Amino acid sequence: MAHEEASPGRRKPPTTTSPRLSRSTRRRAARPSCWTVAASAKPVAVLHIASLHAVGGDLHSSCCSSASLIVVYPLTNMPLRGISHVTLAVRDLDRALHFYIEVLGCRPRARWRRGAYVEAGSLWLCLELDSRAGSPQIDDSHVALSVDAAEFAVTAQAIRSGGATLWKENRSEGDSLYFFDPDGHKLEIHVGDLRTRLESCREHPYDGLELFDE
Repeated sequence: MAHEEASPGRRKPPTTTSPRLSRSTRRRAARPSCWTVAASAKPVAVLHIASLHAVGGDLHSSCCSSASLIVVYPLTNMPLRGISHVTLAVRDLDRALHFYIEVLGCRPRARWRRGAYVEAGSLWLCLELDSRAGSPQIDDSHVALSVDAAEFAVTAQAIRSGGATLWKENRSEGDSLYFFDPDGHKLEIHVGDLRTRLESCREHPYDGLELFDE
């Protein structure tokens, strides 16, 4: 078969090929973008950083290119769904169970040699034996337990009658009683929720208060 010779002055057009991407680059390109947000989301920050390349770019390489703006939005699919459980270290398991079941009215669910599970409404509470329990706590960190308004007075009286020491006077919206459990954990019973607290904040704002719309 005769081969056609290229005519003088005519050059064969160059062959263009797509650049080969490494396997790791292809994997990065296939991942869903973490910057995808709902159209109604509001920006929380604007960063002066370099533009990220569509394929194969990273923050290090991008910082060597021309600077641009990236608007940072809050994630719309929050993975956290609430509190799973609360674990409290106790020195004496029998004493702790008596307080949480007989005084606070928690429901016992399980017990073993070094711990127990009880329920306070929907709260899963773990009591765990620990010789270090009872160390002094000087900050305001505490666990607040919800109580219906109709049950607050009776519950508060049971706590006082059980010999619990109070650690704070209530200065917030809603009825509250702040008390120590037998191992020195700071607890609170409270009437109200976040909605009622925010309503109170609108009426009586804290110093420097900033409220965020839902």
